[in-house]
Amino acid sequence: MATCIVSSLLLKKFGRKTILQFGTIGFAISNLVIFIGYSIQKEQPELSVTLLMIAFIYFMANFGLSLAPIIWLYIPKIVKPSFLPYSTMTNWAFLALVILLFPIVKARLLNQNPALMFLFFSFWSAISVLINQKFVVETMNKNAAQIDDEYSSEEEKAYQHFTRC
Repeated sequence: MATCIVSSLLLKKFGRKTILQFGTIGFAISNLVIFIGYSIQKEQPELSVTLLMIAFIYFMANFGLSLAPIIWLYIPKIVKPSFLPYSTMTNWAFLALVILLFPIVKARLLNQNPALMFLFFSFWSAISVLINQKFVVETMNKNAAQIDDEYSSEEEKAYQHFTRC
Protein backbone atom coordinates (compact mmCIF):
# COMPACT_ATOMS: atom_id res chain seq x y z
CA MET A 1 0.00 0.00 0.00
CA ALA A 2 2.76 2.43 0.93
CA THR A 3 4.65 1.74 -2.28
CA CYS A 4 1.47 2.44 -4.31
CA ILE A 5 1.15 5.90 -2.77
CA VAL A 6 4.83 6.72 -3.23
CA SER A 7 4.78 5.25 -6.74
CA SER A 8 1.86 7.43 -7.84
CA LEU A 9 3.71 10.52 -6.63
CA LEU A 10 6.93 9.48 -8.39
CA LEU A 11 5.10 8.71 -11.63
CA LYS A 12 3.48 12.15 -11.67
CA LYS A 13 6.81 13.85 -11.09
CA PHE A 14 9.24 11.80 -13.23
CA GLY A 15 7.17 9.92 -15.80
CA ARG A 16 6.82 6.27 -16.67
CA LYS A 17 10.01 5.75 -18.66
CA THR A 18 12.25 7.30 -16.01
CA ILE A 19 10.71 5.25 -13.22
CA LEU A 20 10.90 2.13 -15.40
CA GLN A 21 14.60 2.78 -16.02
CA PHE A 22 15.42 3.38 -12.34
CA GLY A 23 13.43 0.26 -11.45
CA THR A 24 15.25 -1.86 -14.01
CA ILE A 25 18.62 -0.57 -12.80
CA GLY A 26 17.49 -1.44 -9.27
CA PHE A 27 16.64 -4.98 -10.44
CA ALA A 28 20.11 -5.36 -11.95
CA ILE A 29 21.76 -4.17 -8.73
CA SER A 30 19.59 -6.22 -6.36
CA ASN A 31 20.01 -9.39 -8.44
CA LEU A 32 23.77 -8.83 -8.53
CA VAL A 33 23.84 -8.50 -4.72
CA ILE A 34 21.71 -11.66 -4.44
CA PHE A 35 24.22 -13.43 -6.71
CA ILE A 36 27.06 -12.29 -4.42
CA GLY A 37 25.11 -13.34 -1.32
CA TYR A 38 24.55 -16.86 -2.64
CA SER A 39 28.13 -17.06 -3.94
CA ILE A 40 29.67 -16.39 -0.51
CA GLN A 41 27.14 -18.48 1.41
CA LYS A 42 29.63 -21.15 2.55
CA GLU A 43 32.63 -18.90 3.23
CA GLN A 44 30.79 -16.07 5.01
CA PRO A 45 27.31 -17.24 6.07
CA GLU A 46 26.47 -14.24 8.27
CA LEU A 47 27.40 -11.69 5.59
CA SER A 48 25.56 -13.82 3.03
CA VAL A 49 22.31 -13.74 5.02
CA THR A 50 22.62 -9.98 5.54
CA LEU A 51 23.23 -9.31 1.85
CA LEU A 52 20.39 -11.60 0.80
CA MET A 53 17.88 -10.04 3.19
CA ILE A 54 18.79 -6.49 2.17
CA ALA A 55 18.75 -7.35 -1.54
CA PHE A 56 15.43 -9.21 -1.41
CA ILE A 57 13.75 -6.42 0.56
CA TYR A 58 15.18 -3.83 -1.82
CA PHE A 59 14.03 -5.88 -4.82
CA MET A 60 10.46 -6.10 -3.50
CA ALA A 61 10.28 -2.40 -2.63
CA ASN A 62 11.81 -1.48 -5.97
CA PHE A 63 9.29 -3.66 -7.78
CA GLY A 64 6.41 -2.05 -5.88
CA LEU A 65 7.67 1.41 -6.77
CA SER A 66 8.50 0.80 -10.42
CA LEU A 67 7.51 -2.13 -12.60
CA ALA A 68 4.42 -3.23 -10.67
CA PRO A 69 2.42 -0.04 -11.30
CA ILE A 70 4.04 0.89 -14.61
CA ILE A 71 3.12 -2.31 -16.41
CA TRP A 72 -0.58 -1.58 -15.85
CA LEU A 73 -0.26 2.10 -16.80
CA TYR A 74 2.11 1.83 -19.74
CA ILE A 75 0.69 -1.10 -21.70
CA PRO A 76 -2.81 0.38 -22.15
CA LYS A 77 -1.19 3.56 -23.50
CA ILE A 78 0.84 1.79 -26.21
CA VAL A 79 -1.35 -1.21 -27.10
CA LYS A 80 -4.56 -1.04 -29.07
CA PRO A 81 -7.54 -1.95 -26.85
CA SER A 82 -8.26 -5.10 -28.87
CA PHE A 83 -4.75 -6.41 -28.07
CA LEU A 84 -4.80 -5.51 -24.38
CA PRO A 85 -6.07 -8.93 -23.21
CA TYR A 86 -3.27 -10.63 -25.17
CA SER A 87 -0.57 -8.40 -23.70
CA THR A 88 -1.91 -9.07 -20.21
CA MET A 89 -2.04 -12.79 -20.92
CA THR A 90 1.55 -12.72 -22.20
CA ASN A 91 2.71 -10.87 -19.07
CA TRP A 92 1.07 -13.43 -16.77
CA ALA A 93 2.21 -16.39 -18.91
CA PHE A 94 5.86 -15.41 -18.72
CA LEU A 95 5.57 -14.71 -15.01
CA ALA A 96 4.12 -18.21 -14.53
CA LEU A 97 6.88 -19.67 -16.70
CA VAL A 98 9.59 -18.10 -14.54
CA ILE A 99 7.88 -19.31 -11.36
CA LEU A 100 7.49 -22.83 -12.74
CA LEU A 101 11.00 -23.13 -14.20
CA PHE A 102 12.93 -21.58 -11.29
CA PRO A 103 12.88 -24.69 -9.05
CA ILE A 104 13.51 -27.01 -11.99
CA VAL A 105 16.57 -25.07 -13.14
CA LYS A 106 17.77 -24.58 -9.55
CA ALA A 107 17.65 -28.35 -8.93
CA ARG A 108 20.02 -28.88 -11.86
CA LEU A 109 22.58 -26.30 -10.75
CA LEU A 110 25.80 -27.13 -8.93
CA ASN A 111 24.90 -27.70 -5.26
CA GLN A 112 21.44 -26.36 -6.13
CA ASN A 113 22.84 -22.89 -5.51
CA PRO A 114 20.77 -20.30 -7.43
CA ALA A 115 23.64 -17.78 -7.62
CA LEU A 116 24.07 -18.17 -11.38
CA MET A 117 20.36 -17.69 -11.97
CA PHE A 118 20.47 -14.35 -10.22
CA LEU A 119 23.57 -13.37 -12.17
CA PHE A 120 21.56 -14.12 -15.33
CA PHE A 121 18.65 -12.01 -14.00
CA SER A 122 21.08 -9.18 -13.25
CA PHE A 123 22.60 -9.42 -16.72
CA TRP A 124 19.17 -9.48 -18.37
CA SER A 125 18.05 -6.47 -16.31
CA ALA A 126 21.13 -4.55 -17.45
CA ILE A 127 20.36 -5.40 -21.07
CA SER A 128 16.73 -4.34 -20.46
CA VAL A 129 17.94 -0.90 -19.42
CA LEU A 130 19.53 -0.49 -22.85
CA ILE A 131 16.49 -1.89 -24.68
CA ASN A 132 14.16 0.37 -22.70
CA GLN A 133 16.31 3.40 -23.39
CA LYS A 134 16.23 2.77 -27.11
CA PHE A 135 12.65 1.60 -27.66
CA VAL A 136 10.39 2.77 -24.81
CA VAL A 137 8.82 6.19 -25.26
CA GLU A 138 7.56 8.40 -22.48
CA THR A 139 3.76 8.48 -22.40
CA MET A 140 3.20 10.96 -19.59
CA ASN A 141 0.98 13.88 -20.65
CA LYS A 142 0.66 12.53 -24.21
CA ASN A 143 -2.43 11.48 -26.08
CA ALA A 144 -2.73 8.31 -28.19
CA ALA A 145 -1.91 10.12 -31.44
CA GLN A 146 1.31 11.58 -30.02
CA ILE A 147 2.38 8.19 -28.69
CA ASP A 148 1.60 6.53 -32.04
CA ASP A 149 3.66 9.18 -33.83
CA GLU A 150 6.64 8.58 -31.55
CA TYR A 151 6.48 4.83 -31.97
CA SER A 152 6.03 5.22 -35.72
CA SER A 153 9.13 7.40 -35.97
CA GLU A 154 11.08 4.84 -33.89
CA GLU A 155 9.94 2.04 -36.21
CA GLU A 156 10.98 4.09 -39.25
CA LYS A 157 14.43 4.74 -37.74
CA ALA A 158 14.89 1.04 -36.99
CA TYR A 159 13.77 0.10 -40.52
CA GLN A 160 16.16 2.61 -42.08
CA HIS A 161 19.01 1.30 -39.89
CA PHE A 162 18.41 -2.31 -40.93
CA THR A 163 17.99 -1.51 -44.63
CA ARG A 164 21.37 0.24 -44.63
CA CYS A 165 23.11 -2.88 -43.27
